[in-house]
Amino acid sequence: MASKSNITILSNPTTLLEVITYPKKTSEVVAIGDPMQDDGSAACEVVESADNTTFLGISMEASRAADVKPISIMIKGVIQAQVAAASSNAATFGAAFSWTSGANGTDWTFSSNTVDGIIWALEPIAKGSSGKFMVDVLALESGIIEEVNDTSTSTSTTSTSTSTTSTSTTSTSSSTTSTSTTTTG
Repeated sequence: MASKSNITILSNPTTLLEVITYPKKTSEVVAIGDPMQDDGSAACEVVESADNTTFLGISMEASRAADVKPISIMIKGVIQAQVAAASSNAATFGAAFSWTSGANGTDWTFSSNTVDGIIWALEPIAKGSSGKFMVDVLALESGIIEEVNDTSTSTSTTSTSTSTTSTSTTSTSSSTTSTSTTTTG
């Protein structure tokens, strides 16, 4: 059976929109909690690089190398994970983190990374400690999520809309018909 992961899933997905079922690379051994990536041939494998363009989510089930059935992967939820002791920064709320080291059977660690972030800190976490992180692959892929503590400047655009109202007048005409009766006697 697959080795144990040091990543714990803290919130199980509550809707089908938060889980995908993905074919597994045949030789891959997977533990519950392993970060998963697309291997480039429409199959998933345990993360091997700090690349957020191939990240799929966190494995929700274990799988042996010989297993051929697809596995369930959490694409949105909360996990408990470890910040690398050598990370450039401790975690602050909203800071993006990417995979640093780890593989099935070893401890996973994550480091501060605004370019290839795959998880976001939900609380302050010291280097070398573990804490809560958010996983949201759909927001990551659509570009909705950016680092909360981003210090870059942003530009605001204001648009003005003009509305024209037209008035139409309708006239009504009426005609009256009168009838007179003359009686001669």
